[in-house]
Amino acid sequence: MDDSDIWAISPGDELRCGRDLVMDDSGVIAFTAGRSYRVQSTHPIAQPPLLRVVDDQGESHGLSAADLAEYFVRP
Repeated sequence: MDDSDIWAISPGDELRCGRDLVMDDSGVIAFTAGRSYRVQSTHPIAQPPLLRVVDDQGESHGLSAADLAEYFVRP
């Protein structure tokens, strides 16, 4: 997945986490493998382009195309 793929995703789309995304600084699992998450908003002209998605703790995270390729799949 590259930056242009962000343009193909819309708010409300669902992403499924393929493997746990663990926050480096705290060790907290932000996104759990096997769970689905709805895209809150898309920001294709940001640098880098990103999606906003709410994590397991209710916090909004910006996910880049690299994050999506490593941790998520579209169902």
